[in-house]
Amino acid sequence: SSIIRAMELVNDFSKFDGPVPRPAAEAFLKLLAPIAPYLTEELWHRYGNEGSIHLQRWPEYDQEKAEADRVVMVVQVNGKVRDRIEVSAEITKDEMTSLAIASERVKAYLNGGEPHKVIAVPPKLVNVVVR
Repeated sequence: SSIIRAMELVNDFSKFDGPVPRPAAEAFLKLLAPIAPYLTEELWHRYGNEGSIHLQRWPEYDQEKAEADRVVMVVQVNGKVRDRIEVSAEITKDEMTSLAIASERVKAYLNGGEPHKVIAVPPKLVNVVVR
């Protein structure tokens, strides 16, 4: 739902060191305006803006900016999460497998042996099956 996506954006804002950049905050207010019209109108004016927030241009979507360069790959051993590794969003299955098997946390479960099977779902999940 739109409320969930708005909360995800607020959580992303909390990762900033310092205040949220003004253009990002104003774009967020515009997106929230249909859901919380009175609150966003008040905040819009507190930012020093003129006119109604409801008459402003809707923020434009930029696919290039929306694409993630890096993602967190979850590494499982026998279906249980054992590690998380930040990787390129363009990673291949072979690269994922190599990184997962090289992980110190996974090596502890391999006991010096080879995995029975490795299931990779690029770019976010690798499951190493150990007998």
